[in-house]
Amino acid sequence: MPPGDDESKKVSSLLDSITKTGNKTIDALISVVKKINSESLNLFVGLDEKASEVVGVLGQSRNYAEGIRQSLADAVPELTQIAKGSEAMQNALQAAADAQKEITKSLQTNLLLTGKQMVDISTAAQAYSISNQELGVFIERFVTAGESVNNFPKALEKSANYARSMGVNVDATMEYITKNLDQINKFGFKDGVEGLGRMSARMAAMRIDMNAVYNFADKVFDPENAISMVAGLQRMGVAAGDLADPFRLMYLASEDVEELQKQIGKAVEKFSTFDEKSKTFKMTPNAKRDLRELETQMGINYDDLVKMSQQSERLRIVGREIKMGGVDEETKQFLANVAQYDEKKGGFAVKLNMQGDTKLVSEINEKDIESIREANRELSPKEIAKASLDTIQTINNNVAAIKASIIVPFAGSRTASSVSEALRGLSSSVAQSRLDSKTPAQRRQEADDKLAPALNTTGDFIKGTASLTELMISFKNVLPNVTEVFKEIVKSVKEAPNSPTFKQEIMPDNNLINLGNSIRDSFGSAIDRLGEVLGPISSAEMASNVTVNNRVSFDRPLEVNVSGDINLTGQNEGQFAVNNKTSPKLTEALKNTIVEQMKDIA
Repeated sequence: MPPGDDESKKVSSLLDSITKTGNKTIDALISVVKKINSESLNLFVGLDEKASEVVGVLGQSRNYAEGIRQSLADAVPELTQIAKGSEAMQNALQAAADAQKEITKSLQTNLLLTGKQMVDISTAAQAYSISNQELGVFIERFVTAGESVNNFPKALEKSANYARSMGVNVDATMEYITKNLDQINKFGFKDGVEGLGRMSARMAAMRIDMNAVYNFADKVFDPENAISMVAGLQRMGVAAGDLADPFRLMYLASEDVEELQKQIGKAVEKFSTFDEKSKTFKMTPNAKRDLRELETQMGINYDDLVKMSQQSERLRIVGREIKMGGVDEETKQFLANVAQYDEKKGGFAVKLNMQGDTKLVSEINEKDIESIREANRELSPKEIAKASLDTIQTINNNVAAIKASIIVPFAGSRTASSVSEALRGLSSSVAQSRLDSKTPAQRRQEADDKLAPALNTTGDFIKGTASLTELMISFKNVLPNVTEVFKEIVKSVKEAPNSPTFKQEIMPDNNLINLGNSIRDSFGSAIDRLGEVLGPISSAEMASNVTVNNRVSFDRPLEVNVSGDINLTGQNEGQFAVNNKTSPKLTEALKNTIVEQMKDIA
């Protein structure tokens, strides 16, 4: 074989391979485009459904739906990244809609969220394990406490980060916050919800119901009771610091319950001691008796006083073992909460890393502190939500988010909703026009007027005094007049843009109004033309006899497939009867007679 032929075959094979690869690539792209188009339509329908649901909750008109729809569309791509489940995009849409609905129901106002607010609130709810029902309660109490909905996600983030910095479970802290938001206006917290969050974290660490502190605050809210309380605490030898000043006590009860809790903890600290022999926190018999008396005096449950006492002593003991300076309060609290007594090491120790390495608190250095701070650094709700997803879910969500970034601009565009508005308006207008044309009573009377003769004829037919033809004619008259119905619908379509029903569905910024008018005019012209071509049509004739009495022009080859009889009559002599689907006679007739004078067909 000549060398040239061999090279030619290689080139040909290469080109063939490239062509096949190219075709596969094109097919794949077409498949992707088709899928994107399908998903875009599904998302558009989903956006419209969810917006309609929210409008139903608001009790508002369709004008509200467009703003909600666009906010939902803005929220979907980002929420898709953290959505759980196989349908990430649809689940993201549901989460955004739920945020809007829950806020609307809980606040009982028509507050509309922006896309960013939907993202922030939904992300915070997912990150901190707040259900839809809990979210509504949370938001209502949050706003009642004097806060803004805008601040809700950031306030939760601060509280969660504070709890994390202290080594306290975030979900438990959120539960404490939710239960106690309604107490802010009654007692008062420094820094509002943020102060409540800090106190919630400390109380969660001690597993104490916050009502314990509120009960005490109630007792010292007025001067007489505050003075009496200080006197009783002095008699027991625990009136120190702020607890020794009745007016300071009153202030803390009404303005800074967080600090009041700290002062109670300091007051009962001395009742717990760390037993070096058993390596546990214990209370002496005298301490137990004193705490029982304090329970009566302060109105705080005995068990809660024990927990406060032990936690305060733990913080003192662990803090005493920290040899380096410059350690902030949160880090001390963290070490006190997570440190465990290690008998082998002979002191309180903490785990420094995920490998399980432990170190005595007394040996911790600056590098260790930085490591602890980094491990418990501040995290955004989105980081927490994403961390809760497994690897496969994360990858799938990111792919879905990319698709959402492509699809959403189309599904959420004003043009898409303009089309939706026009379709709603047109269908609503035509339907309403039909309903308004006659009253239900008039329609019933018409039916009776048509049915009565038919029933009479049926009776005559049974008696033998009417023929089958008469019976069929009587029932044919019962059928609606297709021509009249057709004309009514055409008229309704033409008049739709000017009808109040149509205008109710169209927003002022609908960018298809001019196009809609053009379509309407074109439709009307086409219908008029169709009427001229078809001529009068009755219900009996529609399926059996169509007469074309207008000029028809063809500028391309004419192909006719016939399954029945066709009669062609024109100015030219000749009539062609066709009984075969592929009749050669028809082809020849059209070629020799009709095509030559096509413009003159009448």
